[in-house]
Amino acid sequence: MFSKPTDATTQSGLSRYRQTPGTLTRRDLDGLLLLPPTAEHPLLITGVGPVVWTLLERASTLSELSEDLAELSDRPAKEFGSELSVLLEQLMIAGALCVD
Repeated sequence: MFSKPTDATTQSGLSRYRQTPGTLTRRDLDGLLLLPPTAEHPLLITGVGPVVWTLLERASTLSELSEDLAELSDRPAKEFGSELSVLLEQLMIAGALCVD
C-alpha cells in the first residue's frame, strides 16, 4: 500500500540537488569548510567537493554534476558517480544540501 521512500542519493538522477540557503563557507588549505544553518560544527569537503559545491549554486541532478565535472577534468563522467554519491550524502546529513 505504501512504498518505502527512496534515499535521494540513490535515485536514478531524477532528484535535483542544490546548496542549502544560508550555508556559510570558508576556504581552507585542505578544501572548503561549510557551516549549514542548523549545524553545530563545520564540515570540511576536499577533493572534488569544493568544485561540486560551486556547481550546486544551481539545482543539478547527479548526471548533470557528473557531466559538469567531466568537462572540467580529463575524467569521463561515469567515473564520478560513486564519489559524488558519497559527497552528496555527506552534504545532506550535514544539512548543507536541499533536494528538489
